[in-house]
Amino acid sequence: MQNRLRGFFKCALTGIAVAAACPAHADLSALYQTDFVSMSMTIEVDDAGDVRLQMSPGSPAYYLVKGDKGYIVQRSPTGPYAMELDTYLKIQTEALAGFADGMKDFENKSGGFPETEFVSLGPAEVRGRAGTGYSMGFKSDKRAKSTEVADHAMLVISQDPQLAPVGTALMRFQQASGRAMAGVFPQFGSLSEGFAQAMGTGTPLRLGPMELTQVNMSAIDPARFALPSEPLTEEEMHAMMMPFSPPSAFPEVGKGATRADKTGTIGRPIPED
Repeated sequence: MQNRLRGFFKCALTGIAVAAACPAHADLSALYQTDFVSMSMTIEVDDAGDVRLQMSPGSPAYYLVKGDKGYIVQRSPTGPYAMELDTYLKIQTEALAGFADGMKDFENKSGGFPETEFVSLGPAEVRGRAGTGYSMGFKSDKRAKSTEVADHAMLVISQDPQLAPVGTALMRFQQASGRAMAGVFPQFGSLSEGFAQAMGTGTPLRLGPMELTQVNMSAIDPARFALPSEPLTEEEMHAMMMPFSPPSAFPEVGKGATRADKTGTIGRPIPED
């Protein structure tokens, strides 16, 4: 389950997928980096609007958007292979259905999760580029919106038309991952909508801990956007992602998400609160 969650969040929060095609433009490469850890994200967009997104260092996978389809490309002992991202996220969502039911149950019992929203904080600047800062918060939170806060916003969006292909690429990425996340975490739906609305206004200069540090307009080798092979079929993907059988001592964990009951680990009842 941990590996499934890790893979799901990696796809969902880092993200990719599909919407409208990018407008025609010259090749463009963008580099996002963090100040405090050695982590970066590169986005390459060609003049046809195809996109390649890659995380560094150490990631054995990258993402492609070609036409109206998104793909994840991963390594294997026999060479790289491709999977359609929508199908990948669909299978992951199905695999985590029991987890989603548990989250809904928890939400009902706890009286609901606090409502979140993306709030515009006004003008902000990131590495010399001007934009608009956004913050995620609870609707009940009435913090003052100051320029100082805006400059440290978790999301800063630029309306620079030169950067538009990068913004369009990330928006395409976010749309399907947001839908998949909402399928597992219902409370993520409104948050994803607010994030999408903010992203739809331009190109991120800051995206969480990452900031846009470099933009390059040099030509990109077309091979960077080519699929390494025909994408796996849905049946092949299901076979690869099918979980192994549970221990014979706990057969119930193979039937979906399970919850702890009022019995202790060695059979002693747990006292009621």
